[in-house]
Amino acid sequence: MKDQLTIPPEVLARLIKEAEEGDTEAQYYLATIYEDGEGVEQNTEEAMKWYHKAAELGDVDAQIMLGLTYHDGESVKKDMKEAEKWYRKAALQGEADAQYFLGDLYYYGEGVEQNKEEGLKWYRKAAAQGQEDAQYELDDIDAKYDGEIEHYLEREQKLREIAEKGDGETQLELGIMYYLGNKVDDDPEEAAKWLGKAAEQGFPTAQALLGGMYEDGVGLEQNNALALKWFRKAADQGDSEAQYRLANKLFNGDGTEQNIEEAMRFYHLSAEQKHSEAQNTLALCYLHGEGVAQDIQEALRLFEGAANRGVVDAQYALGELYFNSAGVEPDYEKAYFWFYIAVVFYNDEAERRLKETAAKMDAEAIDRAKAKVREWLEEHDIDVEIE
Repeated sequence: MKDQLTIPPEVLARLIKEAEEGDTEAQYYLATIYEDGEGVEQNTEEAMKWYHKAAELGDVDAQIMLGLTYHDGESVKKDMKEAEKWYRKAALQGEADAQYFLGDLYYYGEGVEQNKEEGLKWYRKAAAQGQEDAQYELDDIDAKYDGEIEHYLEREQKLREIAEKGDGETQLELGIMYYLGNKVDDDPEEAAKWLGKAAEQGFPTAQALLGGMYEDGVGLEQNNALALKWFRKAADQGDSEAQYRLANKLFNGDGTEQNIEEAMRFYHLSAEQKHSEAQNTLALCYLHGEGVAQDIQEALRLFEGAANRGVVDAQYALGELYFNSAGVEPDYEKAYFWFYIAVVFYNDEAERRLKETAAKMDAEAIDRAKAKVREWLEEHDIDVEIE
């Protein structure tokens, strides 16, 4: 049995000092190690203290953790009022997962007075950022409520009346409704109209979506210059999707002069917000030394982030790296694990590589790897039978 890792007293003291001085990253990290008991004695009270300090200073990750902690009620007393409060603070900062959680509370009336319209609003905000659970929820709602179309037509009209008066949030909501086709016929031109109005008022989600519509020529005429304009405006406000798409255009010189340095800056900003495609793209850059100095370990870290968010190319890349790659110590169990996950996500080449990897492993190693696959699939709510 391995000895528990301990944090040297001087390191812990320095971390506490930085946290007490208002460093939110230090506060959040301190909270996590006290919560998990990693390197220190587990202390839920101390963890909550530092989560609160970081959250009150605006740290979105700490706000979400407080929401989840009060929602679950496992390590502290369940408090849905506090959960709603912290989910809302993070949601208002544009955090898609928090928007989804807040949508759940209101749509199903969990700990708050049920308000389906409020729930739908937050689901749509999350879905517009690619939050898959919110997208699935909206799809289910759409299937369930065919009998209430008049209600939604009436609601649509009310939203239009408010939006016509210049309310930016409603313009954004209406634009997203038409963009996604939720309880209205999808109408790219109407989506572009309302997203354009919200974008002019500075809403980054609207700006990012409008940039994408200009880039793809959906709902309006394709225009690279305007796509760049709106991607940059949203990216400068921290929208991760806009940062990623702007980086792609800068890296490839698509509609603008190629600027690798600027592309790398936006890839990093997007990846730091856990944008899965940005993580995967940046990992490839580090793997091949394109635009950055080659760094295999950083490539591994980024591939893993993307792979855990469902990017099958990253899953396959990790399998290859752990199977046999310069700069990475071979680890057939990890290779088997990631090839298997890639197979679940329908990567045909991974199936062949999985068999080649299994040939280098004994039965016990394969069983260990499969157990980790089952655990990963369960954590990601993926129902696949592992042989």
